[in-house]
Amino acid sequence: MKTIIASILMLCVHAVIAQYNGNERYTIEVDVSKVSTKPEMVYLWYEGIGSGRNRAYYDSAAVIHGKARFKGTIAMSGEAYLAQVSRAELRAANRLLPDTKGDVLKFYLEPAALTIYCVDSLSNYVVTGGRYSKDYRQFKKMEDEFLLRRDHYYYPELERVFKEDSVVFKSLLLTYAMVELDYYNITLRNFVLSHLNSVVSLLALRAIQLRNGDDPRLSDTLLKSLSTSVAHAPEAEDIWLYREALGRTALGAMAPIFSLPDDTGDMHALESYRGSYVLLEFWSSDCGICWEEHRKLRHIYEQFRHRNFTILGVSLDTVREPWLAAIHQDGISRWAQLSDLKGFNSRVAMLYGVRNMRESYLIDPSGHIVAKNLWGDELATKLKEVFRSWQLETHTTPFFDKASRRN
Repeated sequence: MKTIIASILMLCVHAVIAQYNGNERYTIEVDVSKVSTKPEMVYLWYEGIGSGRNRAYYDSAAVIHGKARFKGTIAMSGEAYLAQVSRAELRAANRLLPDTKGDVLKFYLEPAALTIYCVDSLSNYVVTGGRYSKDYRQFKKMEDEFLLRRDHYYYPELERVFKEDSVVFKSLLLTYAMVELDYYNITLRNFVLSHLNSVVSLLALRAIQLRNGDDPRLSDTLLKSLSTSVAHAPEAEDIWLYREALGRTALGAMAPIFSLPDDTGDMHALESYRGSYVLLEFWSSDCGICWEEHRKLRHIYEQFRHRNFTILGVSLDTVREPWLAAIHQDGISRWAQLSDLKGFNSRVAMLYGVRNMRESYLIDPSGHIVAKNLWGDELATKLKEVFRSWQLETHTTPFFDKASRRN
């Protein structure tokens, strides 16, 4: 009965979103006359938030008499960036959007006339105009304060004491975990509850949903609290789609099946790996910590590959060359590496509700998901557990080699 009700609800949501008119106009005037670098060009970037897709849109404007002007149409409102980094430079760095740690202006783009005054740099600015600029300013202030504490205190301190004092490290890690929990489950929750009629609240809700992963209780409660216009806005579509994906990928559920080409063009079907334990790993060459994880995975693969275990890598890259280079550099050609080079727009990524550059699913021989996002020692411990009572019929390897699994 619950499944039927959920299906009807989703049909209603999609019906409302389908009626949305995507030809909403915006204008932006950016005053950069006081910016010390005296930019000659300013670049606008924004992301397609809805439809569960990461699609970046680009525009540029020449600075004339200290001002850059943009105009266009958007299908929905959302976070946008102004930077001095061109699209060509982003492509060369294999990035979808500019690095927000640099001199980047981050604001809320909506169908309105916006005026942005830069005080001395792009990152020091004031926005006027628009229905949601004030709400976004409040949201960004909370976010900036949290990120400042995380990036300038906790992360450096954790790195400093990691190898020096395990007791101090564990204590500091616990403290940071509490700070993070407080930010996501209290600060952002309160922001949503105080902005039930603002689509900016969806930014906070999306962050809560991503942080809490398989525990959707808080995000579902907040979603039900939103006004109907916000909950069914096109900006909320990916939140509903992620809820669907959580159901498909819950522990005990049958892993959604798919087929993808590997780095040589041969097709691999997940179904053809039935009978083995499979670690389905989503990763990207742009993932800073994936290299270290792949080092650990190589050891785990060698430890368990004779015991009915293999790995399927699914890349979230969009450019072939960095993907192939990372396969070689990380030494992960020992198991199948798959990708359709559509990034987060990949049907497989959307099927599994992938939102991070690093996610994993452990699938048992019958095709059921038995664990999610286990890495390093946790993964090795889980594999020892599942193989403890496993009686092997053969110790030969060809049956489990990636070449024998190709379709």
